[in-house]
Order: sequence, then C-alpha cells, then structure tokens
Amino acid sequence: MSGHCLSELMSDQDFGSAGSYRFNRLVLDSRQLKPGDAFVLLKSASGNLSRSLEFAKSAQSKAPLILSELPLEDLEPVAGCKVLYRSDLRDWLGSLQAKLLQANQPTALPPIIAVTGTNGKTSITTLIAQLMGELGIKTGLLGTAGNGLWPDLVQSTHTTSDVLSLHKQIHALSLSGAQLICLEASSHGLDQQRLQGLPITTAVFTNLTHDHLDYHGTLEHYAAAKARLFGWPGLNTAIINTDDAASQIMIAKIDPSTQLIRYGFNSEAELHPISHELKADGAVAKISVSHQNQIFTLKTPLYGRFNLSNLLAVIGAALSVTEVLKHAADSEPHARTDDKSVGILQKLEPLIPKLTGAKGRMQRVTLGEAGSGDEPVCLVDYAHTPDALDQSLGALKAHMQDEAGRLFCVFGCGGDRDATKRAPMTQAALKHADWVILTSDNPRGEDPKQILEDMLIGASSEQKQRITVELDRRLAINLAVSNASASDVVLVAGKGHETYQEIDGVRHDFDDSQVLSAALQSLAFGDAERS
Repeated sequence: MSGHCLSELMSDQDFGSAGSYRFNRLVLDSRQLKPGDAFVLLKSASGNLSRSLEFAKSAQSKAPLILSELPLEDLEPVAGCKVLYRSDLRDWLGSLQAKLLQANQPTALPPIIAVTGTNGKTSITTLIAQLMGELGIKTGLLGTAGNGLWPDLVQSTHTTSDVLSLHKQIHALSLSGAQLICLEASSHGLDQQRLQGLPITTAVFTNLTHDHLDYHGTLEHYAAAKARLFGWPGLNTAIINTDDAASQIMIAKIDPSTQLIRYGFNSEAELHPISHELKADGAVAKISVSHQNQIFTLKTPLYGRFNLSNLLAVIGAALSVTEVLKHAADSEPHARTDDKSVGILQKLEPLIPKLTGAKGRMQRVTLGEAGSGDEPVCLVDYAHTPDALDQSLGALKAHMQDEAGRLFCVFGCGGDRDATKRAPMTQAALKHADWVILTSDNPRGEDPKQILEDMLIGASSEQKQRITVELDRRLAINLAVSNASASDVVLVAGKGHETYQEIDGVRHDFDDSQVLSAALQSLAFGDAERS
C-alpha cells in the first residue's frame, strides 16, 4: 500500500517490526478511521481500560497499525494490524504528526507565539492578531476566540486542540499563507503534551491564579504545567509578567540561550509604564522599552490596568518576531540596520489605539448613535475566576469618573467545574460592586440552585443586603440595566464570548452581549414603544 511508515518518518527511533507498517493518517477517534489509517490510543481522563480496549478492537478491521499508550494485553491479535505499545507515546506523537504532514505537503512553518496563563491568553493573542492585521501581516489564531486566519475564524471547542488536530491546523495555516501564528497554550494542553513537536519561537506568561484545581489538584501542579512552555526546545524569546509571583517559576525553566523580556509595573522590567492614567474612555501611558532604550506612548480604548499589562506583552511579542516585522522598519525612510527596533516601535505606536481586544473581554456594549448618552456604561467580560473578577471590577472602579456612580455586577458559576472558587468569586464581586446579582452561568449537569447556594457560603448578613439572587440570567441582566443610571457601570461576567447557555447537557442560544444590548434598547425606548 502507499503511505508512510514509522521507520521512514522517525529514523532516530527503533520501532521494531512495527516500523515497517505503512499508513496514511494518524487518527485519535476510532469512529473517524478510514482503511489504511493508523489508530492512536491515548489514556482517557477517566482511566476506563475496558472502554479503551473496545476502541482498539473496533480499529483493528481498518487500521494497519495501532499506536497505544496502554499495554492492551487482552487485545486478541488480528492479521494485518500491528499493535505498538509505547508508554512514551506523547513524547513524540506531535513530532510524528508534523513529519507526516510535511512528507505529504512540505511547507516552511512561520514563527509561533504561544501564550499561557490563567487570564489574558485570549486577549493577548487576539490583540497580537489585530496588530499584525493592521500591519498587513497574515496571522493565524488558535484558541478560545476561534481558529483560522485573522479575522476569519471558526469557533473552537477547546482552548488548545488535541495534538494531531493542532499540528494539522498549524500546517494548514502555513499553506494558507500565514506569516505568524498565535496560539493559546492551556494548562491542560501543556500537561497532556498537546503542543509536543511544535516549533514555538516565543512564549508569553500572563499570570497564575485559582483555577482548574479540579484537574491539577494543587496550585503547584498547575504552575508546573504552565512552566513546561518556558523550557521549550528551541525557544527564542520568553516574555514574562514579573508582577505575578509565579513568574519566578517560569523564569527558572528558561534556557540561558533564550532571550528573556520581562514586563509589568515593576521598574526593573524591560517593558514597564513610567506613568499611566486610567480615563473614562480608556487609558494612556508612557512605556519604557529599556532593552531598546526607547520610550513608547501607549493610548488605548481598553479598560483596566490589566489591559495595559496585556498590551506590554503584545509589544514584547511584536519585538520578538523582528523577521516578520522587518518590512515595517525597512519601509521607514533612511532606516539603518541597527535602527530596526526603533522603526518597529514607530510603526506600532499609532496602531495600538485601534486595537479593540477580543469579543467578551471587557467588551463595551452601547446603543451607538441611537443612544441619548443617558444610558449606563455596560460591559461583558469572560472573568470566571475570583482573581479575574476582582481585576475586572477593580479596573472599572478605577475608570469611574463620577463618585456618585454605582457599580453593578451580574455573574454566575459554571456547573461540573471547580466548586471551591464559587464563594471566593462572590467575595471578589462584593469587594468592588455596590450591587451584586447572582445568577446562572452554564449549570451543565448540576442543579443551578445548588450552585447559587455554594456562591452564598460565607456571605455575611450585611453583605447579603447588597446581593440579589435571580436564577434566570436574562432577567438578572435586565434587572441590573433597568436599575442603572447614566453615572453607573454594569458588568456582566463569566460567559464572555460564549453564544450559548448549557443546561442539563443542552446548549441554548444565549449571548450576553446581545441580551445586554436588548436590555439597553428596552431602557432607552421601552416607554416610547409602549405609548
């Protein structure tokens, strides 16, 4: 048969007799197998060995080769199908997929920027893609915001795809002309080695806060998963937020050959604000780019000190891919070779104010020209951890110009996820908001009333006077908007970019930004429509 074999694709390893079995594709889902495909069997999160054995049995009729991370001693041999057990399969599976794709259709992959951290991954990758788009650079984006060439994205199901899909996506983006690729590296993806074999050139760390402990168990294990990215083979540049305590864990992983660019509000960081001001319409800052001996003026319509931090990471990422941005410096008149970084910064400065960030990340919802100017400031944000909610509300409080203005917060907590963060999220909201409206998020398979009870644990009688519980998310949003005045701010948090609400395993259409917009419309025109 045609196809390729392991001994050809990975000649540096000894696969025994299995190395000569030829196959066309690598497939993780036995239902997707076509004759001639190799089946890849990885350990399931549930650890259900009998189910894994059934998958392998169903694959034997089509697959000439099964690559298994499990021993499969009970699998009866079938003629024409070779089973190779390798406990280290994840250590080289991505590299195998990359070589298979290149053997079928060679392409030179562009530089890859990978961003990891509890919060900020989507915002930073999207901002990089927007910035590169302003420069005319074709950029691939992979993550929560969607997958594809910016801005034509397809909704993604996972922050970081499985290892075979991720390699296929990057290969396809390269064939489509991508000059740069930005991806979100989730802790799950790093822990499960879904990024194995990717030629990542730049790694960015944002922060580490309470999240995903239902999977990692402890913050230490969570941090260790993130830190894998900073010891990546061949990594050129590591961009680290030194305002976060876990930054030292990431820095400890960096190879001496990797360039370190620190960012944050610490004056020792290579990228830091000399001064900054939060305004009603955004922020302005003077940025020191000390490793380039430059001062950069940053103006942005984005809200929050944390978005200033995100933009520092974006600037660092841009400076880490000078080969992609070379034309930006070369197009400057009289630019010298040693002035390329200066030319790049000059190109970036007028473009930063055009960046609007990712959908559902501190996204402003307005009536536009139809508004009278009397409506409250309304935003949607994906904040779904205690720290993220604290940061978002604190940022909005800092931007509020009218001392009489009130801050409303509408949010819930997801079901079938880490329950230990529910009460802390309520406390984070109460820290800043004048009126907290607890509601349903994506309850999934849990009882939403139980989730709300968990969110109220530890709330004092005095605190409960500032809390309203409204199970129906649409009614909760309407309640906030209908009670808010022009000097107030309403934040709807938790679901962000999502366009559904999952209840009992069923996804119902629900977009916070659309519901919030409708509530504003009702506030502005409701009386006129009823008259």
